Amino acid sequence: MNNYLRIGFLISETKKLPEWETEMIIAVKGIPGIRIAALICVEPKRDYKKGLGLRAFQKFENLWFRSTSDASRKISIDTRFGEIPVIEAANRDTLRGLDLDIIYCTDGVQRINEFENLARYGVWYITFGSGQYTAAVPPGYWEVMHDCAEIASCLQVKRPDTPAITIYEGSTTTVPYSVKNTYSHIAWKSASYLPLRLNEFLKTGASSFFSREKYKEPDSAPSKYTTPGTLTAIGLFIRNTFRYLRYKITFLSRHKKFTILYSEQAFRFEEFDLNRFIPLTLPGPGGSVRRQKNFFRADPFLIVKDQKAYIFFEEFHESINKGHISVVMLSKKGQHSEPIKILDRPYHISYPFIFQYQDDYYMIPETSANKTVELYKCRSFPHEWDFVENLMTGIVLIDPTLLYYNKRWWLFGTRPEPSFTSTNDQLFLYSSETILSPRWDPHPQNPVVTNISNCRPAGCIFSRNGKFYRPAQNNASKQYGYAIKINEIEVLSETEYKEKEVFEILPDSKNLCALHTLNFTDDLIVIDGIV
Repeated sequence: MNNYLRIGFLISETKKLPEWETEMIIAVKGIPGIRIAALICVEPKRDYKKGLGLRAFQKFENLWFRSTSDASRKISIDTRFGEIPVIEAANRDTLRGLDLDIIYCTDGVQRINEFENLARYGVWYITFGSGQYTAAVPPGYWEVMHDCAEIASCLQVKRPDTPAITIYEGSTTTVPYSVKNTYSHIAWKSASYLPLRLNEFLKTGASSFFSREKYKEPDSAPSKYTTPGTLTAIGLFIRNTFRYLRYKITFLSRHKKFTILYSEQAFRFEEFDLNRFIPLTLPGPGGSVRRQKNFFRADPFLIVKDQKAYIFFEEFHESINKGHISVVMLSKKGQHSEPIKILDRPYHISYPFIFQYQDDYYMIPETSANKTVELYKCRSFPHEWDFVENLMTGIVLIDPTLLYYNKRWWLFGTRPEPSFTSTNDQLFLYSSETILSPRWDPHPQNPVVTNISNCRPAGCIFSRNGKFYRPAQNNASKQYGYAIKINEIEVLSETEYKEKEVFEILPDSKNLCALHTLNFTDDLIVIDGIV
């Protein structure tokens, strides 16, 4: 094997690529230890047939939904990859001479099985859709027309003499009623899969990379959802337009905001009752409880000290588009103190993750607006906090959540990859031997999870009967912060991470329509929700 990975990309004879794959190749080119040996021209994939109804719908979308991040926009390879050799696929002797490790098949060409014998680790490619929508055409069309909240994609590998396997899969939100923008959402998210997995390949080696039990064979059954006929497309177009208008009217009429709720009960999976939660009635700006239309509270965290319960949370002012951290003390009789602002910065801060270490209290609020992960230490509990240091800089890390396990600190948080995509669907993991360190090692499997319904942190990681559980937001809904899922952490090491969903908290009480943070003590639970 070479000292570096040699990769060839199968591209269309038109020598044009969609922008999302263009940026993906640029990211791969920048990885140390990888060399792009050639762009290999093959016959373009035959386009699906478009009836009158589908063509009319696509023209309407191009006029109505304009976007500067259109993933399907075609880019000439001459403008981006002039230095990379371009060869014809028919020249097999030249291809063999490239001594390729991996061939990646871009979306614009038909996968050709014979190419898998020309690379040590086979042909890699991305497919859109999952389950009944696997490889449905057009990509994203049926998910939008069926009002699905999420859309998925997979990175798959076909090696010689072995079945195809899915080496990574993820999901993100559909854009309400727009196929064009939904496709861009999942395509841009998929653009991160290959560079991130190649980084993992380089760190772990081929044997470890391909030995994972989690790998599975993709669904080989053809999707029943193919290009719609003219009458079907026109009917779906009309229905989709009315649903879009109704959605816009409903969205503009929403006034409900997140608020803090509490319940004096122990947290148990089998006995969780949202109807027992009571809103924490606190005054808004100007001192009035009612003046909270452009103001909300969220991200509650609990600390019990000297038999007193303190709730730390984010207070957000829409007028200045910025939040700060406040605290209230809650008695067992439901009485509470006035909220006191304890931490404010020129930039937005939220999610006050608080923990105790060596008899001191520390806080890691979310400071992604400043592209930092900041550590604060309490000087006088609970109101006075001092900045200690930046654990990370130059990074957008959403809702950073700590866990101390096996003599290491583990830091979880979501990141948008690429930077302009959703912040809710890719979970990254870092670790360090000491909390007071500016160096945090990225996990080789990053992102360890890509799943819009079960990814973004939703509170402290807790233990039960020797097992650790990670709360996560379920954002697979048109409502951000719709529900909470609890995941059991099955494997956590410097080389591997694995979790499984064990419980879900749905907003099924008569007054609650969303919730997205959960924390608790032995006999008190706090959540935030929309009531």
